[in-house]
Amino acid sequence: MKSFKKQWVLFALILVLVFSTALVGWLSNTLYSDNPTNLLIKLRYYDLSLLIIFFPAGVVGLILSILKNQRARLFSLGLTVYLLFSYCVTIFTCQQNNFFLIYVAILALCAFYFLEVFSDIFISFSGTINHRIKVFVSISLLFSAISGIGFLLADAINLLSNHSSEIQVKAPQVFDLAFILPFTIYGVVRLLRKKDNGIWLTSIMMIFFVFIGISVIIMEFGLSIKSGAKLDAGKVYSFSFISLLNLIVAFFTYSNLSIKPIRDQ
Repeated sequence: MKSFKKQWVLFALILVLVFSTALVGWLSNTLYSDNPTNLLIKLRYYDLSLLIIFFPAGVVGLILSILKNQRARLFSLGLTVYLLFSYCVTIFTCQQNNFFLIYVAILALCAFYFLEVFSDIFISFSGTINHRIKVFVSISLLFSAISGIGFLLADAINLLSNHSSEIQVKAPQVFDLAFILPFTIYGVVRLLRKKDNGIWLTSIMMIFFVFIGISVIIMEFGLSIKSGAKLDAGKVYSFSFISLLNLIVAFFTYSNLSIKPIRDQ
């Protein structure tokens, strides 16, 4: 019980830090002022997505976790993976600001929370889902993960077609290829091999893809509205599809997921 209480207190602290920094980022005109205009706009709209989408979802997940809902704990782990990815990208993409150390603290807290809760669920619970849903989960996640390679290739082809001698690799693409893609494929393989950690990993990664897609869509619309730039319709459509696909599959997965204490089996 003490360990469980420590976990939800830790998640509550993460939510408070995220909400506080995002609120300042959205309202402040100076926090991101050292960055190029387009990046500044995207960072502010990323903060907006944290305020209106992530934080309410996190609060619901926290309340249900306190009530010992194991699905909510899996959901919260998906949110922490999303934060780990997005704050890593933020730190390596934008100029340092007054919240740099807080961003690092959020990353550390998310990593600790993930390890603590995932190990607890893995040791204490066993999960099963319908075979058909398992297939849909695998297809959905593999499509979502491989899309990251598609965006990298699209950028490379675009640069080469413009006779550029240098291919500029961006932080999101690096983290996609180094962590998200292998992590997702590993989860799918473990799921198809009927391993418990495969069920947990895929359930977590679907939530990640839902929220990362929503954030990208909000940032792209924000950039188009504020700068007058042409909306990148291809990116919006792609991430809309990825987000919606994972949302639908996650709904059926979480609805049909059977979680039982290992000691009762």
